[in-house]
Amino acid sequence: MKPACEQALEEIYLYIDHELTWWRRRRIRRHLANCTPCLEGYTFEQRLRVVVKECLSEEVPPEFLDRIQQAIQRERGIVLE
Repeated sequence: MKPACEQALEEIYLYIDHELTWWRRRRIRRHLANCTPCLEGYTFEQRLRVVVKECLSEEVPPEFLDRIQQAIQRERGIVLE
């Protein structure tokens, strides 16, 4: 995997959650526009979040969603602390 891809994927959840500075969001947005595999990964993560939200009640504990996110990160070999 290219270093730019690794960097983008490491920050993808922060990007989805709008927790990055505008400059870092811009960098990831530009990378996604030019990298089909990373864009597909991003699209998958976005869709997964929608499905999880639709399948669960509105009162989902934030801890549960955090555990799901951590499990996905472990599967992909990405650990954000």
